[in-house]
Order: sequence, then structure tokens, then C-alpha cells
Amino acid sequence: MSTPSSFILSVERRRILQTAGSLFLSCSLEIGHAQTSWPSKPIRLVLPSGAGGGADIFGRPLAEWLSRELGQPVVVENKPGANGVIAHEQVVRQPGDGHTLLISFAGAILGNKAMNAKISHDTMTDLNPLG
Repeated sequence: MSTPSSFILSVERRRILQTAGSLFLSCSLEIGHAQTSWPSKPIRLVLPSGAGGGADIFGRPLAEWLSRELGQPVVVENKPGANGVIAHEQVVRQPGDGHTLLISFAGAILGNKAMNAKISHDTMTDLNPLG
């Protein structure tokens, strides 16, 4: 019989694998009609939290898995601060070639523009969701 902690780890592992699978599926569906080979250079995975934060705990195993599956290095960049605005603006400034990914959270996506009109980007139009 499994212990409660092993059950929680099993549920978390399943959730991570499901999310990673849907992210990969979204990526693979998008590149089906591309003219060039994707990914053609290392992928940047930008996280709106510091090392050990919620996005980091999910993002690092995802980066390792993506790197194995895609055959390209996936570099994790932590950009904490301003409720995710710093990470979002970093990603918005990059070319839309699919080599820069962002893991974010609902508060940063939906709430920041409502709380601060001076934000230079609109997450609903400047970013493309993957999953």
C-alpha cells in the first residue's frame, strides 16, 4: 500500500507529464507547416519566479524533458519581480520564432494590465499560448 507522500508525488508527476505532453503537442502541431526546421537553435524558457519558486519547480524538469525530446538545449532563465511583468516583457521583446517560451501564471496574465495601465505590453495579444 502506498503512503500519502508517495501518492502526492505520483499525482504531481502525472500532472507535470500531462502538462509537458500538451505543451509538446502544441509545439509540434504549430511547426507542421513551417518552412524551416524548428528548433534551429537553443530554446530559452523564461520563468517569472526565482530559483525554487513555483514556476521553477515545474520549469526545470520540463526543460530537461524538452531538451531530450527536441534534441536542442533548453536554457532556463529566472526573471522574478513585478508579478511576472519583467519576464513577460523579456519574452515580448524577442522575435516570435518559437525559440523563447514563457511559463506564467493567471495573476500575471490577467491581472497585471488591470492593476497597472503603464505596462508596455498586452499579454492577451503580444503572446501566443501553447497549452
